Amino acid sequence: DAFLFEPRAATQRRPSNERMRDFEGDMKFLGKNPDEGATFTYHLKAAAKNLSLKVTDQSGAVVREYSGDKVKGKTEAGINSVVWDLRVEPLPPPPGQQQGGGGGGVFGGGSQGPYVRPGTYKVTLTVDGRETGVSAFTVQGDPEIQLADADRRKLFETSMQLHQMHRKLNE
Repeated sequence: DAFLFEPRAATQRRPSNERMRDFEGDMKFLGKNPDEGATFTYHLKAAAKNLSLKVTDQSGAVVREYSGDKVKGKTEAGINSVVWDLRVEPLPPPPGQQQGGGGGGVFGGGSQGPYVRPGTYKVTLTVDGRETGVSAFTVQGDPEIQLADADRRKLFETSMQLHQMHRKLNE
């Protein structure tokens, strides 16, 4: 009734303005880049009433979940896909504000939340209350940014503390 394809390894990209190249001649070609993150592709034999994709880390903790409005238009019969931006669950908007892009924020990624640490993750597809597929995949750090594992762990922990402070501020 449903099939979850194995996701490819995903690589975090941390864009920097200093990487821009405005010296490439008198005509610049700009095309659409592929979506950044991990793409979860699945096939549904029939339209689903309820569908969720849950991403967990090596310890089994949920780092991101896509369901409800987040999968709107992705529950039809056939092949569908959802792209995870490799970040933890974003913050809800402050009371009285609509959900927006969240901006870059300071340190922790704003409302979007910080990027997860590189490692192995699992995605679980649940269709109409029944778990129909589980697949493991890896998230790799930006190859152009060299960080020791201890520094990467500290960066993530500090970013999560700031993310929680941002949550309290919004509340």
